[in-house]
Amino acid sequence: MVQWYTVPELQSHHEQAFGSRKPGPRTLPPGHDEASFQRAVDEFKAIVGDENVIIDEGLVNLRDPYPLFEEGFEASAGLWYAMLNSIPEGIDC
Repeated sequence: MVQWYTVPELQSHHEQAFGSRKPGPRTLPPGHDEASFQRAVDEFKAIVGDENVIIDEGLVNLRDPYPLFEEGFEASAGLWYAMLNSIPEGIDC
């Protein structure tokens, strides 16, 4: 995990709040298997570029520490916000 704070106690709180990535298989979105998820990731990369699609360990600092509805929710992928307007209509995010 990225070292955000010089104060160890603050860093520890950050890691507890945001550190949802655990070793093991990737979390897949509902209704997707590994192949269909990889196709979606490849489509997003083709649209916004590899560097703007985040998967696996790259998600470690992107967890929502205050989920409103889904206890235990874990993202499968992330797209950089500035690039979302580049995704054509009809692509199911």
